Amino acid sequence: MQSNLQKKVITQCSSDLRLALLGKEAEAPVFPVFHSRNLDINAWAVLLEIIGESHRIRVQHKASGLWLTEILACLPPGSELGGPLYEGKLSEWKSSEFHKTFKQHRYAFNYNNLNFSDTDYESRIRESIKNGTDIISYDFASHRKDGNLDLYGPTTMISVRGDDHSIEWASLHAYPDEQLSILSHSHLAVV
Repeated sequence: MQSNLQKKVITQCSSDLRLALLGKEAEAPVFPVFHSRNLDINAWAVLLEIIGESHRIRVQHKASGLWLTEILACLPPGSELGGPLYEGKLSEWKSSEFHKTFKQHRYAFNYNNLNFSDTDYESRIRESIKNGTDIISYDFASHRKDGNLDLYGPTTMISVRGDDHSIEWASLHAYPDEQLSILSHSHLAVV
């Protein structure tokens, strides 16, 4: 799967996945948005966006004014992110977990590689986020290298839930060319 980011062609590969966190003042890069949804979940305003085989999630805690944007995407090094609070390549992490405490909030992220033969994506994401929102998803047309149509094309799914002080979301990204799916889970709490 290829997407166009600032006129650069990017072949998406799970080993290139980067996590970027942006604050309110940072301008998020322009991506093609394939599907989006605005949600009000208790004390949170949420924008979910599927961008290629990736996602951008922007959350705002209405009472405190806290903003955070999470981008999980195959970003090329040096992408213009407008001064991220954090940016890192998942394949370079020593573990599959990341925790960071900021002035107003605590953030946690983890991910798991899934067996690609487990194509019941919806139940996997529902296990990760109990009582979450309806899942938003996008299935991409995909062709294998031999030119034949791939019945299980690249897929991205997101679900979210929140209460007055915290919000969490899960996303699933399927990479059929690699026979791999990645399930990520993020949690943000106001301190």
